[in-house]
Amino acid sequence: MRRIISSCVVLMLLAGASAQPAFAASVPARQPSARAPLDLAALVLVPADLTGRPDAATVSGAHFTVADYSGQKAIEVKAAGHVGGYETWLATPGAAKDRTWQVAVALDEFASADGGSAGFAALASGTSVITDQTIGDQAGISSFDDKDPYDESKPDKGYTLVFRVNRIVATIYVDEYTGKKPKASEAESLGKIVAGRIERGLANKSAGPGLGTRTLRLAVPMLNTFQDNDFRLGGKDVFGSFYGDQPKGTPTFDETYPHATDVYFAGQNDTGDASSPTYFARLARFTSNYWAAKYVKTYLTVTASGPAGWQHVKEIKDAKDFGDQSHTATFTLPAAQGAPGPTIYGAAIVARSGATIVAIRVQGFKRVPVALVEGLVAAQMKCLTATARCAALKVPAGMGDLHLADSSSLVNRLAWRSPFPASEPAVDPRPR
Repeated sequence: MRRIISSCVVLMLLAGASAQPAFAASVPARQPSARAPLDLAALVLVPADLTGRPDAATVSGAHFTVADYSGQKAIEVKAAGHVGGYETWLATPGAAKDRTWQVAVALDEFASADGGSAGFAALASGTSVITDQTIGDQAGISSFDDKDPYDESKPDKGYTLVFRVNRIVATIYVDEYTGKKPKASEAESLGKIVAGRIERGLANKSAGPGLGTRTLRLAVPMLNTFQDNDFRLGGKDVFGSFYGDQPKGTPTFDETYPHATDVYFAGQNDTGDASSPTYFARLARFTSNYWAAKYVKTYLTVTASGPAGWQHVKEIKDAKDFGDQSHTATFTLPAAQGAPGPTIYGAAIVARSGATIVAIRVQGFKRVPVALVEGLVAAQMKCLTATARCAALKVPAGMGDLHLADSSSLVNRLAWRSPFPASEPAVDPRPR
């Protein structure tokens, strides 16, 4: 799975269409203790792991399903018992076309270790056995020499490492866009870090309360997700510097989430076109009920602060109550930071359950019905106490009414969706 470069295309180009995959011998995997669900987003690489790249920041992330695969690979991973997956991207902050490197990691979860072994065979096709490294139960690596997907006049050289730990198959991509080829040892060392996290996750020893598994998402294609990441995990900031890329006067992360130990962001749109309305989910765990309650109390004040803050905020006094404490409001925003465009309308609800808060909002080009957001919050609150991974929700019918009929006036269609106004989409245009 890769939004960056199709592993099927890259690996088969290297090995030849008729080449037979060479795999490390399968090692009978330990059966981990039951854990429902496994928080894949808490197991991937974070900027601090890239010690040789001090300017690293997390660009984006997304959960995916077998429906996001295509062709023969979709058939094979489905037959192997694919449960779900998660992928994240790290690079330097700034415009995608200006990046000189990128590192990505994808995790594919299968129902059993045997399924993981079959999944590894499908995902690692074309890689070579690693003989001098011990990474998981099976592992293979290959190099690639391609074109920069953001600027095809520049090269893209790097390595793809695929390995399995029990029922999880991990794929790590290291891309260099300068013409310089990275070292295979970098991919292997990063693989060891991820393998260790997977082992701890399977043993129920992951950091954090598993907010990634409790976050409500919409059932849309992976490419319609522009944000799906831990920002703080187990008391540590894990996203990098992108959150600081805000207009002067915007509340800082610590000012927005004081005394939060874990913070998770998700953002999606229903169709991916310029006129599409957007769904945001924010989950945070605080050190105590007191700080969570204070967050809910000050939520509308903080979100209206700074030059990029909400405008025309109106609290709905007779709104439905959720959890231990909640507030509901409507607001507006300009369509694009520093650029003309149609007004963005929004409705948001923040609610608390003990020391955990959820903040759900929908933004579109027409007034957002509060009842639409209430339905989303009701589903999200149920996910906080569910024992299984929060199931993706079908896009509410009301979101289809929030599209803009004429999108020609949108100067920057992503600026109003992203918390990083200077950022561009992290998605590589090439298919998987």
